[in-house]
Amino acid sequence: MGDLTKHFSLHEFACDGQIPPKTFHPNIRALCERLLQPIREAAGGPIKVVSGWRSKKHNDALPGKVAEDSYHLYGWAADIRWLGHKTEELHALVIRLRQEGKIPPCGIGLYPGRRNLFVHVDLGPSRDWTIE
Repeated sequence: MGDLTKHFSLHEFACDGQIPPKTFHPNIRALCERLLQPIREAAGGPIKVVSGWRSKKHNDALPGKVAEDSYHLYGWAADIRWLGHKTEELHALVIRLRQEGKIPPCGIGLYPGRRNLFVHVDLGPSRDWTIE
């Protein structure tokens, strides 16, 4: 049982062992209630948060193309995996849920590369992208 929603807890959003500042807890709760919990229920199984809230220091240290003002910095984004399923399956599920109105308009990014197999979801405007 989670402390944010039925299946998600605040500790899943920790960055480098640091729990997100209380300022961002309402954002993280909204992310879980509006996106992650409905995705988890539609998936019928565990959704793992690979990266939730990020500190500025952590975000700046990430390799590659990372948004300087990332939604992760405010608790409005999560990179997720569907345990036992391909990244593309999770991506298709999230796209379908948004199309059907089961989750609100949101950002959905597919990161199918060898090392970073995840789907990014955020509470920003509706948009889609893929980064190999």
